[in-house]
Amino acid sequence: MQIDNVLTTVNGQKINVSDAIAYLKFSGSFRSAIYDLVKCHVIDIKCKEFKIEISETEITKKQEERRMMTGFDNPETFHNHLKMNGITFDLWKTFTLFDIKKDALKTKVVSDKEIKNYFNKHKEKFSFACLARIVCKSSNEIKEVQSCLREGQDFVNVARQYSIDSNTRYTGGYIGEVGKGILSPEIEKTVFSAKENTVTKPFQENSFWTIYKVFHINNGELNNSVSYWIHDQIFNEWLNNEVHSASA
Repeated sequence: MQIDNVLTTVNGQKINVSDAIAYLKFSGSFRSAIYDLVKCHVIDIKCKEFKIEISETEITKKQEERRMMTGFDNPETFHNHLKMNGITFDLWKTFTLFDIKKDALKTKVVSDKEIKNYFNKHKEKFSFACLARIVCKSSNEIKEVQSCLREGQDFVNVARQYSIDSNTRYTGGYIGEVGKGILSPEIEKTVFSAKENTVTKPFQENSFWTIYKVFHINNGELNNSVSYWIHDQIFNEWLNNEVHSASA
């Protein structure tokens, strides 16, 4: 695409490729976009070195998955969407292929032994609890919460009704994954020794009362999700090093 090609118009005023590049530079996005583009080419080079071949079946499957993920059930509508954004189908197919190659390259670059070594070295960071909580102003209110939960009311609905924590109230009290060292020693001990999908006793934290629901506990276990995360970390570090070497 030439630098003077028109991308779009606003009230008859043309916006060219050069305008888009200038804005990307101004907004600080240009360097990261170029870096990502270099990564794509490094992935392509490394796949050739590892003799990785991608079949047409794999490409077609990935294309369908990505199209459906963008919410376009109809191929014709999707093609119109690409055209409106100035993307040819061949270009979209090219970058889809980079994604496939990246996944294939990950399996070649990172070994199970490296994943285990990384896990053992950073084991403490993989101890976490997936939690939700309800925060109340008084012990009487937290007793009402306990009563509702004992009656079988859903924790999410009770949190939305009673919790005064504006950050989590409307998500049913959901906090997410909380690592060790974040909660007070008393709460941490209770949470990490609790069974999954259970509710703790109330705790007084500062001037408030809280009660926690424990969805999931990972006490430093190398499960599938942790392995996947470590795999990505090691691969991305390797890929960044390869990009720096190629760009030097």
